[in-house]
Amino acid sequence: MKISFVLPFNNEKANLLLLLPLIENELSKENNIEFEINLVDDLSSDESYNFCENFIKYSKSKAKYKLYKLDTKGYQTGALKKGFVESTGDYIICMDTDLQDDPKYIPEFIKNIKKGFDIVIGVRKNRKAPLILKFGLKIYDLIFEIMFKKKLTTYRAPFVAYKKEYVSNLPWFNNDHRYFIPIAINKGAKSIKEFEVSLNKRKSGKSHYNKYLKVFWGFIELLIFIFRMKIGKYS
Repeated sequence: MKISFVLPFNNEKANLLLLLPLIENELSKENNIEFEINLVDDLSSDESYNFCENFIKYSKSKAKYKLYKLDTKGYQTGALKKGFVESTGDYIICMDTDLQDDPKYIPEFIKNIKKGFDIVIGVRKNRKAPLILKFGLKIYDLIFEIMFKKKLTTYRAPFVAYKKEYVSNLPWFNNDHRYFIPIAINKGAKSIKEFEVSLNKRKSGKSHYNKYLKVFWGFIELLIFIFRMKIGKYS
């Protein structure tokens, strides 16, 4: 079995410095599995790319590293697209590089991958978000629960493992990364495992967004995504 990790980053040098050794430590505990780690730089303005280059050069990890730098700004979807397209594993594990997703949960993902689940979701149990965002996510989850007749704790999470066949050959519209779980289910994924993960505080950097605009435009975007899915764009 081969597992690919996809780690997009933008100006995350301080976090990558801590994250990569933690991932390597967890992978060192696993036997009979081949690992590749796809690092995708979304045009960082700090030394993130150079750090990764040097880290890989001196790494003694069993994992095979691949490092990419986008030619144009891809944001989350563009960076993940590059990582997914280059992944050669039977499964793809996505995780954020801001240290909010804790590598200590990697063994739990691998345990459930070995059991053959199509999707393994790390459900954030202590996420602190404005009420309007929580409300928006509840609506998001309810819509997909009705559509797929499948009750999940969440239909949206960044720390997830997918059987590659269910996230291959995607059309890659803007912000499709927000819909990977519905896309995979639409493409035939049936067995899904959820387990709780703690959300760490960001060590370095911060998010920038207007929560009200995010919910408003997110709803419009959701309707457009559902329309695309209904006409077979993700089949």
